[in-house]
Parts: sequence; C-alpha cells; structure tokens
Amino acid sequence: MAARNPIRWQDMDHDAELLWEFVVGRGVTHTKGPIPEFLAKKKSENVAKTHEQYKDTLTQLFAFLDERGMTTVGDFTEHSVNLFRTHLRDKGLSENTV
Repeated sequence: MAARNPIRWQDMDHDAELLWEFVVGRGVTHTKGPIPEFLAKKKSENVAKTHEQYKDTLTQLFAFLDERGMTTVGDFTEHSVNLFRTHLRDKGLSENTV
C-alpha cells in the first residue's frame, strides 16, 4: 500500500473560510481566521504602534465587508478592496491615509 501524501495548506480551497470568526465559549471569546492570525503576528513582532494601526484598519475593513455580506476569504478580492478604498475616499480621508 502506497503512502498518501497529505494535502498541503496552500493546495486547499480556503474560499469558504471566514476572514474573522468569533468563537464564543463560557466566559471567553476566541477569534480565528486570516485577519486575527495576521494581527497576532504583528503583535508578536512587538511594535505596538504598527499593530494598533493594522488592527484599526483591518477592523474597519472587516466591518465594511461584513455590512455587504462579504466575510469569506473568497469574497476578499481586488474588487472588494477597491470598494473599501472608494468608501474611505468618500468619507473625506486623504490619499495618504487611504
């Protein structure tokens, strides 16, 4: 019997994975998904200001996408990012901020 090669993470279909998932338990809430994983990486790099800037921006991005029902990895496309950028410009933010 031949040994099976495991499927590599990058070869799996992640389109249905939630960008930011809140797992609520008794007295504690855990987060999982690409956004909290990225934020945890930035926090571990021990640059508090950078982490807070990413956290603020990604929280705004996720809220924007969530309002439009675009909460999965597959929904996170160039189009969705362009919609968010337009939204920020419409709010009057400078081009440097956007």
